[in-house]
Amino acid sequence: MAQLPNRAGIIALCSSNENIFVLLVRYNRKDNKVYWDIPRGHIEKGESAKQTAIREFYEETGIKVSSNLYRAGTIEYAARTRSVLIHYNITYYATTFTRCIKPSPIDIKEIAEAKWVSFYEAINLLETNQIAQIVKSIIYFRRKKLL
Repeated sequence: MAQLPNRAGIIALCSSNENIFVLLVRYNRKDNKVYWDIPRGHIEKGESAKQTAIREFYEETGIKVSSNLYRAGTIEYAARTRSVLIHYNITYYATTFTRCIKPSPIDIKEIAEAKWVSFYEAINLLETNQIAQIVKSIIYFRRKKLL
């Protein structure tokens, strides 16, 4: 099993009219499949996971976020690329916004779209159940602060 460099991302939440929204990005894929996910990316040499999460979040959403994040969880999963099984390790941080800031992706080669979606829509769009579980737990523990 091949090991890729670790990845990091930010789960961003906001509330509007007593509803909770999650910021998702739609990645451009070579196979043209629709693929929504939490903004995240590869940790570059010399970067911490938190620095990567902040950089990737800005590149993929156009929204600047402070370093005032908390660690939300880590997932591990494997994916097959041709004949190689690749192991991914992604650390997620979380933040909340007092309003849903309109995203405007900087990296348009990688990102087709970024948008705030309802909590329920996010759970249905996320490709892996592990990420959905992290989002659910964040919302459960942060709900009173958001509403």
